[in-house]
Amino acid sequence: MGMTTAGKVVATSVTTFLALAAGYGFAKFKFRISGFFYFFFIMGLLITVHSVLVPLFIMETKLNIDNTRLGVLLPYIAFGLPFLIYLSTSYIRCIPDSLEEAAEDARLSAYHLVAFETERIAHRGMIVSSGRVIGWKGRHFYTLDFTSYRKPGFYRLKIPLAAGALVSEPFEIGANVLQEKTIPAILSYFRCQRCSGQTDRADRSIPFTGSRTDRVDVHGGWYDATGDTSKYLSHLSYANYLNPQQTPLVVWSLLASREAPEQRQGNESLCRRMEEEASYGTDFLIAHARLRRILLYHCVRPVEQGYQPAQYLRVSRSGGN
Repeated sequence: MGMTTAGKVVATSVTTFLALAAGYGFAKFKFRISGFFYFFFIMGLLITVHSVLVPLFIMETKLNIDNTRLGVLLPYIAFGLPFLIYLSTSYIRCIPDSLEEAAEDARLSAYHLVAFETERIAHRGMIVSSGRVIGWKGRHFYTLDFTSYRKPGFYRLKIPLAAGALVSEPFEIGANVLQEKTIPAILSYFRCQRCSGQTDRADRSIPFTGSRTDRVDVHGGWYDATGDTSKYLSHLSYANYLNPQQTPLVVWSLLASREAPEQRQGNESLCRRMEEEASYGTDFLIAHARLRRILLYHCVRPVEQGYQPAQYLRVSRSGGN
């Protein structure tokens, strides 16, 4: 059975649609094995029609689609896909991303700042495209600037669209909201991370790794993380430069935050809490400063089953520092 004009139109349309869909995916979406799939399709260019006539006839006979329109359409589509996928992928790669971004920007043009309880529009503004960030999964970012609006309260951001509005979660506008919401939680976290109990008692007499046989008192300080009872001064690094100092940095940050003008105005209790937590960390640092000729990088204290005492303290002699 030959191909009629209608059959050729159907085969061409289906092949073109599938090739454009695959080409767009290969050109615009990068994932781990996309190159393998693209190579798999392109390898189809090496297969000639004449080399598969016999196995194709046997396969269609077993499927009972020989001498049918479907039996003619499928080979037309299959042999046309490799070249059209190659062609469409190359073509779509040449289309600049700015065209897609421009279409997206045209769809997102204005936003409303609405009161959470009344849904009344409190502020209007324009959405500014901020472009893409390389390596951030191709996501597009926008800026909605409403810093000029200062009335305290709870609000939502609403972006009107033809298919319905995009609405954000409610948030609060007010003076020093970020500090008031986050700093108390941070201080509570560090207080909970203080080394205490049996672990702290064990840290008062810690052995060294290596040939040293004496013990040192390294009690106090903060645990490294929730569930991690290690304590670190530096960040798992033995280099001499550009080392983030975990415990010293926390102490400095607490003291610097306490001295910030926005904290000292009407936040006496919060400032006292920061000072108390910084003092706790300072005591830990001063105790280590008394260990002369020892530069303590980090102490590793694996707690075995049954809360056995800590076993290791990694140190490095520092030649009189």
